[in-house]
Amino acid sequence: MKAAKTIAILMALPLLLTCELFSGPYDRENPKDPLNPNYAGWFGIRTVDPTNDVGMYPSMKVSGANVFISYFDATKGQVRFATSADSGISWTTAQVGNSANTAGNPSAIAIRPKASTFDIALIYQDLNNLHAKKSSDSGVNWADPATIQPDSANIVLHHCSLAAGTGADDTYYASYCVQGAVGGNLWLAKSSAGGGDWSAGTGVDLNPTADVGKFSSIAVQGTAVFIAYQNSTMGKIVMTNSITGGTTFQMPPVFVGNTSATTLGGTAVAATDGTNVYVVYFDGNNLVFAKSSNGGGSFSSPFNVSTGGGISPSIAVSAGKIYISQFHATSGDLLFTRSDDFGANWITPPLVVDTGLGLNSVGKSTSLAVDGTNVYIAYYDATNGDLKVAKSIDNGDTW
Repeated sequence: MKAAKTIAILMALPLLLTCELFSGPYDRENPKDPLNPNYAGWFGIRTVDPTNDVGMYPSMKVSGANVFISYFDATKGQVRFATSADSGISWTTAQVGNSANTAGNPSAIAIRPKASTFDIALIYQDLNNLHAKKSSDSGVNWADPATIQPDSANIVLHHCSLAAGTGADDTYYASYCVQGAVGGNLWLAKSSAGGGDWSAGTGVDLNPTADVGKFSSIAVQGTAVFIAYQNSTMGKIVMTNSITGGTTFQMPPVFVGNTSATTLGGTAVAATDGTNVYVVYFDGNNLVFAKSSNGGGSFSSPFNVSTGGGISPSIAVSAGKIYISQFHATSGDLLFTRSDDFGANWITPPLVVDTGLGLNSVGKSTSLAVDGTNVYIAYYDATNGDLKVAKSIDNGDTW
């Protein structure tokens, strides 16, 4: 009996092998297999740069199969840049910032398509100055940095932010904070010629009695420019806007919501059509969301999207959906949530994209970008000192 069973198995073995080797579209060797590392529709998590201690303060932009990220190399004190032309399958990384004393300050990038390539503008801070670099070939080569804000007893502080003009507007807009009498002041600089010609910065909020302008985030839609930032003296997130392409701004700014002077994360803002404006921020305890339906003139009551989370949030808006990534300090997890109705309802609780297992930290710095149904999150894995990217191909339902 045992001999008969053995013979049956041996006879069936060639058929089993044939089914395994020629099983069709879901075979591991098939390039359309989602488990194949060269499948453009891959989803999950990939390490982009494991060199040194890298990945803090990522700034990511995506267009089709092209993914661009700037980030900080803590070991060398340099700004680095990563690019992928195949939807995040393979990556090229290189040093970009020339200064050896960027001291952990963030960088920011913005892109504009140009024929078969991309113009890329990149700004970064060293200890005192704000610099800009430009690439006209998707980040292969970079022009020498220009100094947007030189140190003349006015030290550039904290996070800078960068946005590209929309439509035919090839201007880049940079918001940043400069040392003032009490703390900080909010400044703006603009560049024409695809990021190759920066104007001298001008003060936007020069409040002489308050610490303002830290952790700014800028968004542009047509001639409308929106900047969200901290008024640390009052412990509030505020917003100012310009309908003249950044020539003049609304003052005093509009209060968005309460926060804390010791807030660990900054703000993120996005405009969908120049009328709806969304702001998300960390209030010291929770991830908070607020919405303006009148071009930043006033905001809805703040709404807690994530209790106990919200450090280093990032936001993107596409086709009426709002996407948010964040870090949860207690669990050490990278989290994601989405609203499909302009912020009225959210995925609750947020989805865990990568877990620190309550012991380690993944996602302390995040940057989220969306292209179609593809959602990318670039983030810092503090446990391993790596830059990683998580990708979803179904609007963030699965990772």
